[in-house]
Amino acid sequence: MVARDVSGIEISIQAPPPHPRAAGRSCALAPRTLRKVQDFIHANLAADFAIEDIARAAFLSPHHLNRGYHRTTGQSLWQYVLRARVQMARDMIAAEAQATLAEIAERSGFGSYGQFIAAFRKAFGQTPGDYRRQLEYTLQ
Repeated sequence: MVARDVSGIEISIQAPPPHPRAAGRSCALAPRTLRKVQDFIHANLAADFAIEDIARAAFLSPHHLNRGYHRTTGQSLWQYVLRARVQMARDMIAAEAQATLAEIAERSGFGSYGQFIAAFRKAFGQTPGDYRRQLEYTLQ
């Protein structure tokens, strides 16, 4: 790029070369880091945790974790968390006929029953109650 200083003299301005370790990096997470992140999530699914907690476990900043996770997997980190929680809840519904759906929602890590129903419907196209009734019908 060419610019003029205050005296009118042309100056050639060049961007600094990229850092050698940054060349070719796409901000994707290394396989070992991705595994560490997913292991943390699955070990703490029923708990209330934030992105900062996951980032701390993976030794990353929350921003780098979010960006790297999306670049690596094609989905956001919270989409993965919600999908894992919904799958856990679905397995509990199938295995624990006596448990109420509110108990399952709480034990699956959902902050509210409404959030649980919305996430379950989005993931599986039916409410948890409809899924339970479908299971009961097929078992008869």
